[in-house]
Amino acid sequence: MRELLTVDGRIAVLGPNFRYCSREYFDCADHTLALTHVSVEQHLYAAGFEIERVDARFLPYSFRSRLPAGRVGVRAYLRFPPAWRLLGKQFLVIGRRGA
Repeated sequence: MRELLTVDGRIAVLGPNFRYCSREYFDCADHTLALTHVSVEQHLYAAGFEIERVDARFLPYSFRSRLPAGRVGVRAYLRFPPAWRLLGKQFLVIGRRGA
């Protein structure tokens, strides 16, 4: 990915954070490698990216729950970061390609 980006181009990596959802992590067939925000940050750094943002708890593991997940609910959730600490089980890591 680094080679495909222009200088100052960004990559966003979003995924389930094993640290916060270890019980249900391997319930999905494509979850074969346990990742955390720390491991993804280290991989991006090793690949030559400058880390711009790390949110260890960003999105819920799934939007399949009793809470409403319509457009209004999602917008409200994203605009209220304190909710991320309660419900967030997926990380967001953003890296920028340097020169």
